[in-house]
Amino acid sequence: MTSEELEQLVDAEVLVRDDMGANPSWRIRHATLKDVAYGSLPKRERLRLHRIVAQKELAAGHRSWTADHLELAAFASLDLDPSDRTAPEAAAEALLVAGDRARRRMESRSAIDRYERALAMAGAETRWGVREARVLAGMGESAYWLGDYPAAIESLRRSVALAEEHDDSFALALALRFLGDIAINYEADVDKAEQLHERSLAAAERLGDPWAIVRSLLFAGWVPWTRQRFEESEAIWRRALALADPNDSWSRARALTALSINRSEMNDKDGALELIEEASRIAEERGDQFSVGNTAVQKARSLDDLGRREEALPCFDRGIAIFADLGARWELADARAAKGIAERELGRLDEAEEDLRYAIRVAEELGDRQLPGWVWRALAKVSEKRGDKAEAEERYRRSREAESRGPR
Repeated sequence: MTSEELEQLVDAEVLVRDDMGANPSWRIRHATLKDVAYGSLPKRERLRLHRIVAQKELAAGHRSWTADHLELAAFASLDLDPSDRTAPEAAAEALLVAGDRARRRMESRSAIDRYERALAMAGAETRWGVREARVLAGMGESAYWLGDYPAAIESLRRSVALAEEHDDSFALALALRFLGDIAINYEADVDKAEQLHERSLAAAERLGDPWAIVRSLLFAGWVPWTRQRFEESEAIWRRALALADPNDSWSRARALTALSINRSEMNDKDGALELIEEASRIAEERGDQFSVGNTAVQKARSLDDLGRREEALPCFDRGIAIFADLGARWELADARAAKGIAERELGRLDEAEEDLRYAIRVAEELGDRQLPGWVWRALAKVSEKRGDKAEAEERYRRSREAESRGPR
């Protein structure tokens, strides 16, 4: 395009100079014009251009944008020849990569969107294989973090079926460990969880990937922990920490956090704080907000156990803000309940009541069966501090009732 032609387009208000960023550029002024211009392109030209842009985005390391353009190329290709699977297959592969990236960054809603689009590109279910097993496993994990357990179960079970059919240990290890955790929190079936975690670990060991083995161990440790066999859970998490790759900071932070929680249950308050401070340092260096949130809440709990409640509150607040931003509803409810207990001990009964009631409400919405027992008990103690014996007794009754339905 000549400078004269460019000037004519500017005068006609078709193009406008965009000086934002390091490299100024030209863009179409109105979205309507952009849509009309795109709509006028022949399908074959759309296919060609989207592939060119996708290659450039991939070379620049922009995998999500690469997937977007390959998907648009696939739409054009399918319009031209529905029997040609070349472009849709490339799009499905790229969308899986983009979904995995979002999942690892705890951008769970974005991950689910990418995974759903990958399945749409994959075509008929009769052709699904290893790739789709991994898509479904990732989708199930993302739904799990959002607290959508029914959706998580459906995706994870479909993943397991496909992974077993196509002998994919990667998808099996991933899907089974999240089904195992759901079996504890949502189904309250610890025996079932144990079997699922054993299968997950076996799949990870067949895969021979230390990263997968460590993650399966991290989840498996919650089975003996739930049974209050803290020495057993300690051994599992110590093994996970020992096996963790020095570059696998996510697993190292999670292992140290789990060990800190375990030490708290074993009444080693100083040891718990020491472990979580190391985990916090690793999480901060990694910059993973979910890990930062987890370590912040456990550090707050450790400080609370040591009677340093005023110091604990800002740590609780940081974790709560992160979990709210990520949409991690179970973690948010757990953090607010723990903060409510600290507030109760500080005599801030209204704030304690608000946080504890929030936790109960979310737990009930999620169908969680682990939180309600101890949260109702904490609320009963708020009532006792107010001098309301009748309300306290009712809340203790609800605590006992919830515990009878809890993991066992």
